Amino acid sequence: MASAKATSEGLAVHEEERIKRASLGRYLGTWIALTALTFTTFGLSHVHLGPFSVALALAIAVVKSLLVVLFFMHMWDERGTIPLALGVSFVFITILISLTMTDVHTRFAPSVPQGGRPAERSQAP
Repeated sequence: MASAKATSEGLAVHEEERIKRASLGRYLGTWIALTALTFTTFGLSHVHLGPFSVALALAIAVVKSLLVVLFFMHMWDERGTIPLALGVSFVFITILISLTMTDVHTRFAPSVPQGGRPAERSQAP
């Protein structure tokens, strides 16, 4: 019984140290970066970048999700297998998204739904 109490007190001390390390400045900087990236995404949605628009939007989304995971979910301070599992998940999501985009962009024109590829729709009269 005493060892369980000591273990729980040790965890409480560890949590207090983690909270002290996560300062207000870190949260404020992360929030400012997320806000700036959101406005950047909005601004770039009004600029015609051709085939790079989707890739750029996905890159900004990945950076924003990494900021949320690292700082708001406290993965920056975490050690062990949890960051490893999260990293492997990001790798698999990247593989799945890239395979899906490759599949859509390499289809024959009759099999692409709703009026063709995005480049063909923008050139239609």
